[in-house]
Amino acid sequence: HASQACLAIAEAAGAVRGKAALVPPKLRSTEQEEARATLRAWGLGEDAFLVGINMNAGEFALRRAWPPEKFIVLAQRLEDRGCKTVFVGGAGEELYVTRHVKHMEAKPVNLAGRTSVRQLAAILAEMKFLVTNDSGPLHLAAGEWLESGGGSDLGQIAAHFEAGGDRGKAASLFARAARQTLAN
Repeated sequence: HASQACLAIAEAAGAVRGKAALVPPKLRSTEQEEARATLRAWGLGEDAFLVGINMNAGEFALRRAWPPEKFIVLAQRLEDRGCKTVFVGGAGEELYVTRHVKHMEAKPVNLAGRTSVRQLAAILAEMKFLVTNDSGPLHLAAGEWLESGGGSDLGQIAAHFEAGGDRGKAASLFARAARQTLAN
């Protein structure tokens, strides 16, 4: 069922099976520029083919999580093919990610624990793909893509932001959903 949910999210965002077409999230121009500046500071230009990697899993998804070693093998293969991998994660996950990426021949960017939720959303918007376990960044990306892709269920979109850690945006969307319900 999780793969069907992911396909539904991708299709809601405008993806077509067999093609990858991500809809950029609605972010302030200053947030986008900060994200680009952060990536440039790590030596990643605008022409880099960026792949986000989030090998962390939410506490309720640990049984279903892909092992970190698999993420490392995938990241190395992507780097070997010219992609640039950017590891992301929440506060307190930097050492966990560092412990695993040090085994790679390539030196990926490790932004785990170094961004706010909104900064993470802006960084994710610069990625061509995101490979992730069921986690906060997954829900944050899903909420952004559903919102920008014309998702109509404000409650569902708000729930993704809440699970992704952006409680301010979630509260605003839950309030809009309540006003919409009361108006009908």
